[in-house]
Amino acid sequence: MNRIESFKISTRQDFDRNSWISPEDKDTVRAQERRTRNIERKPTILDPRTRKIGIDVDALKRQVEEKRELASREKARNDAFDNWTLEQQDTIMQNMETERQLRHQMDCNRDKFRAQQQRPDQCREYDIWRPDLLKISRPARVGDYDPTIGVSSGQVFQGEDLQISQRLQAQAGQRNEWYNEQMKEKASIKRAEEMEDLNNQLIDLETQKKLSELSERTEYAKSQVRREVANDNLQMARDKKQREANDRAFEEQQNQAYLTNNLRSRVISEQMAPRGDAPMEYRGMTIEEQKQIIDEQSRQMKDNERRREEERERERQWHEYQEYLKSEGDKNEAQWLRRKQQEQAALYQTRLKQEEEFKRRERYLNKVVYGENIPDDSYYDQWGKDVR
Repeated sequence: MNRIESFKISTRQDFDRNSWISPEDKDTVRAQERRTRNIERKPTILDPRTRKIGIDVDALKRQVEEKRELASREKARNDAFDNWTLEQQDTIMQNMETERQLRHQMDCNRDKFRAQQQRPDQCREYDIWRPDLLKISRPARVGDYDPTIGVSSGQVFQGEDLQISQRLQAQAGQRNEWYNEQMKEKASIKRAEEMEDLNNQLIDLETQKKLSELSERTEYAKSQVRREVANDNLQMARDKKQREANDRAFEEQQNQAYLTNNLRSRVISEQMAPRGDAPMEYRGMTIEEQKQIIDEQSRQMKDNERRREEERERERQWHEYQEYLKSEGDKNEAQWLRRKQQEQAALYQTRLKQEEEFKRRERYLNKVVYGENIPDDSYYDQWGKDVR
């Protein structure tokens, strides 16, 4: 109770804020507060004058001043308690940090001591459980003629393969050699195929070049033929125009002569003409005139036939030239196909020989190299016949 009075708790709020007081002390404080309030209220209630007139202003002022003083003292006490709490917390944190550093230093010292003074190889039982014991230990048998091995050691047996590591190494070297040979063969085959492809490409280029030249010559020949045909047609057109011009001139000349003869006719001028001179006395062409006409017609027919024959000859030469170009192209293609088939057949024969060589080598390895190390019945029959 003295501890409670030392803090001078007078209000219910101040009492509830001090949660560090025990429940029994709290009940005691509440009872004391009720008794104090009743004692303070008793004069006011029992005084008739105060009860009838009103409240005591001086008492109220005094109570207000007391409450202010209590509030200021409580605030100062709380501030002092908060400062003391912060100081205690700082002290606790400093102590914890110091303890952590000390523990860390102790752990480092312990680990250092163990690493320097308590290594596994310094232990008395290290020879028992050391991991490299088999590596440093002497083998039970060193070769076939180890003098430390006795008669009853049970270390030397017939049929053992002590040279297995050397044999496996030799076999591995042989396999590597075969593998290198196969890789070289594959590389050579690949180079041959590349050369073959290159040759085929060159042949294709040459064939295309020849076909291009042949096409150019064909086009040139066609252009020449078309040019000749155009020239012939032009010449025939010119001849036709000339003949038509000659015919028109001849017709005009005949018409002019007819008009002139009519104007000079003895019939129109009423003059008698000698026999054979007047047109009316004309009785047809003479044999020479008819022969001339027939000869002219024959000459024209021969000319037409000659032109048709020349045209047929040009057509025939053109077809022969086309057939020649086609036959030359077929020959080149047939030669290329024949050479391609021969190269493929040679490559197929080479591959067959390589397969036969590989099979022969496999049979040799399985029969001679690997077959000699396979134990037979005589190897197993020799056991159990010795007194040892």
